[in-house]
Amino acid sequence: MTKYVFQQSAFSADEAVSVAPYASFTFTDAATGDPAGLWEDAAGLVPITGNVVIADEYGYARAYLTAGFYDVAIVAGSLTKTLVDVSIGIAAVESVNGQTGIVVLGASDVGADPAGTGATEAASAVSAHSGATDPHGDRAYADSLVVGLWDDRGNYDASVNAYPSSGGSGTAGAILKGDIWTVSVGGTLPTAQAVGVGDTVRALIDAPGNTQANWAIQENNIGYVPENSANKSTGTALGTSDTLYPTQRAVKTYVDSATPPIITVIQRGQKFGNHSYVANSTPVNGPYKGSSNGSTPIGSVALVEALTNRGNIADCTHWEMNSNTIDTATQVALYAFVSGTIYPQQQWRSGAKMQFLASLALYNVIPTAENFVYRIGLANGANYDHQSANPWAGPNVLTGNEHTGCAAMFIADNTSIYWQCKSGYKTSTETTTTSVPYVVGNFDVFHVCVTATGAVEFRINGTLVATHSAAGVIPDGAYLSEGVAVRNLAATKIAKKGFYLDEFAFRLSLPGARTGFAFTD
Repeated sequence: MTKYVFQQSAFSADEAVSVAPYASFTFTDAATGDPAGLWEDAAGLVPITGNVVIADEYGYARAYLTAGFYDVAIVAGSLTKTLVDVSIGIAAVESVNGQTGIVVLGASDVGADPAGTGATEAASAVSAHSGATDPHGDRAYADSLVVGLWDDRGNYDASVNAYPSSGGSGTAGAILKGDIWTVSVGGTLPTAQAVGVGDTVRALIDAPGNTQANWAIQENNIGYVPENSANKSTGTALGTSDTLYPTQRAVKTYVDSATPPIITVIQRGQKFGNHSYVANSTPVNGPYKGSSNGSTPIGSVALVEALTNRGNIADCTHWEMNSNTIDTATQVALYAFVSGTIYPQQQWRSGAKMQFLASLALYNVIPTAENFVYRIGLANGANYDHQSANPWAGPNVLTGNEHTGCAAMFIADNTSIYWQCKSGYKTSTETTTTSVPYVVGNFDVFHVCVTATGAVEFRINGTLVATHSAAGVIPDGAYLSEGVAVRNLAATKIAKKGFYLDEFAFRLSLPGARTGFAFTD
């Protein structure tokens, strides 16, 4: 029996997909829905198993069928299409309204809608289609593919200390996932997230709000203010600018050409032990000499251990005056005056710094009811001013740049139970009574410092207890040396009085360099 061919592409050129390679064509009888018989040739000699034909790589299918009407279902991946009542092998119209041959139909022979009705409905359908926002869902599909992509929203002023709340890519500026801002003004975002110019903040979810976990922060700034290279200076005459900065070569040239300052320091000292001997004439164990009213050292380790040993003293020298006669005195001071000859001592000049430290304890008795005095500090040693009746009562004349009647000393006498500080020269003196009591057997460190301006600082055990910068300043040119003394200002009941001497230290720092003053190798 003769078979009739069906051949065509799965989709036409004006459809969304015009080529559908290997699409499937399923044929069913249009009237009964039964599977249609298919053949490969017009003579019907080679049947096709089943009722499905697969198109070639161009989406073109071909099969032979018995004449009739068929439904054809086309499937290409997720795309489908159905052809209904496809006429295959049906001859031309045999008659129209019972007429054969050349048939002429008048208006009354053809059933039709009233004039214009169909056109109006078609126009309305076309208008509705063209005005629809997304008639085929293409826009919605495309939008679903770009959700959460990076969307640059411009600069953001973070000085409000909150994350962006508007200006996003969503409807009415709503913030969506992927919206990102570049910080133009720094600030601190929740929670304690400091951001600077150039950093970025990006939303991790839609409507992130002000929650830190919903935002990503990328630090892009360098974290410091860079130097302006225009301020780099190669000049070797360095000035006081806070803007310019020198190169290595400029610094090296400047340092190499500068004369190194030489600060001359004169210092001496002595650790007094229980084996030390402080002579009444030329010093034996150190630079210090005792006056003739003093006794031979009689200290011992056992004696020291019995004292209030706040200085962790291992041993000391016991220096004693054994007299209750008025004006009897003894001292331990720098060896500077013998047989009427003045030996060099240190001169304080403006800009220098002179210091004396003495670690000692008072021996046997304090001058509460007895009229005698303990003195510790700096005085004119050439006149034995440590033990003199009044160290500040000298003639105060300038002879060869030597001021007499100058001193800066700690004093303990019967006018107070507290250590006093006194400094100055002649009648220009200054006295401060401290809050530190004097106690027999307590080791303390006494520190007297004449500063570069002549002001005097007094310290006990490292604590500043007085500063004299008015009447008590030391005049330029004063000769001073270090020492301690005890003097009976009147007859006393108790003869024995003095010191447990642990250590003396002296330093004079001269103010600056001298031309050519340098050692050679």
